[in-house]
Amino acid sequence: MDTPENLLGGIDAASEAKNRPDLFGPPHRTDPTQWTDDEIAEAENNVYRSLILPPPSASTTTEYPNATSTTEDDNVITVRRAYSRADLVVTVETNGTVSVTKIVDGVTTDVTSQFGPAITAPASVYDEREGKTVSVTKIDVGVLKTELDAARDPTIMPATKYFDFQGLMYINVKGSSSTAPGGVKLTNATSIPFNPATGTGFSVATNGGLYLQGNYNTSGLTDSSGHAVNDSDGNQRAVPSMLLADALTVVSSGKADSTTSLPLTSRVATDAVLTVNAGLLTGNRASNTSGSSGGAQNLVRYVENWNGKTINYNGSVGRLFDSTTYVAPYAGAVGTVYMPPTRNFTFDSNIPLHPPPGNPTTTAFGRGDFFTWQ
Repeated sequence: MDTPENLLGGIDAASEAKNRPDLFGPPHRTDPTQWTDDEIAEAENNVYRSLILPPPSASTTTEYPNATSTTEDDNVITVRRAYSRADLVVTVETNGTVSVTKIVDGVTTDVTSQFGPAITAPASVYDEREGKTVSVTKIDVGVLKTELDAARDPTIMPATKYFDFQGLMYINVKGSSSTAPGGVKLTNATSIPFNPATGTGFSVATNGGLYLQGNYNTSGLTDSSGHAVNDSDGNQRAVPSMLLADALTVVSSGKADSTTSLPLTSRVATDAVLTVNAGLLTGNRASNTSGSSGGAQNLVRYVENWNGKTINYNGSVGRLFDSTTYVAPYAGAVGTVYMPPTRNFTFDSNIPLHPPPGNPTTTAFGRGDFFTWQ
């Protein structure tokens, strides 16, 4: 391909980066004519990564070091941000305070009391891949689903709480950085929220890292009568779902959190088979002279001994940018950080037909030179 396909509606990342150095430029380097090649690459990567970032008005200097309190977002970028398209926004402040707002027709309402019980305030968890302590906010998807199902039904909730959730939830982890990463863990998520009347599913986006604990989205889609919704081959369809994050790590259902590093012998996965049904759009660290990125199969991270066990990932995987907060390289991870499972990666052909909430759109591909390697 001779034309970058950036999943941001055909935006020219090079031009966008130079037009808005206050949003995308390297720290304290706001003159694009003075940028080095590495700084140009960093600025363009920031454009790509804007899909999962909050706007400057809802962020901190760790995301926009050149921005000020009055910096406005770029009109072309803001409409493409997952943050801007979400109906539910969870904000994790740097002091650990968590709030939830719903956004309907541009009107923002605080619903922390309604959805807050599904969320556990951030706590320190040691991430073996990163080799550091990560601040992790937990979301019990089962509890969230109960609240969303009720909120969708005006016969249950009063009119002041009812809204037609369109399926995209964004978690804004303020202050997350490569030295002090912030993340979100989704638990109790075998059954995820969906609208049985429309088939609309549930997607999660965050500027931090994302952890899935146990099976994710395995209960299947049903209609308003409770009957299974099947695809063309007669199998029940998964609820349309997408995950967007700086990095994705799958952990077994029985993995306990630890604040210190543990040997791999103490981190044995508890599930013989674990299944995830979702599209994935994320980042990693590109290959360089120090080692490989790990390739597409390692866009899903592990921190346990999965030897002899299986992970089924049914959906799609896309690598859009270089991760900037979860930055530990793949090199050296196998045998120390984790042992790989049998990885069954399959493409869910229902995704193009029934796109999940928050699904980015594309405009064009360009066909040019290509290469092969062995």
